Amino acid sequence: YKKKETLKEIEIPVFIGEKYKFVFNTAGLSRDVKISLYNKDKEAKNRKELFSFSSTDGEKIKSYIPEGGKTHFYVDYDLPAVSDSLPPSECMVLMLGYK
Repeated sequence: YKKKETLKEIEIPVFIGEKYKFVFNTAGLSRDVKISLYNKDKEAKNRKELFSFSSTDGEKIKSYIPEGGKTHFYVDYDLPAVSDSLPPSECMVLMLGYK
């Protein structure tokens, strides 16, 4: 976390023709982090949100099975600003499996 709101994006390359499943575990987060999965990076036109949720939605483990035909996925983490002292280190887990 930082003193200002931050967006972190990671690119996940995948193989065409495989069936994938994303699993997100946010049990180790104390603050509201929004997680979104996109088909293109944040600079691209015609970017489409495929899946999103907030770490405070209730369920701490969420999963998503995308449709095939993609070569990359982009996961965005919207991290909230903190005005008080920075919290201790926290953890979130993203797992990706395929058949």
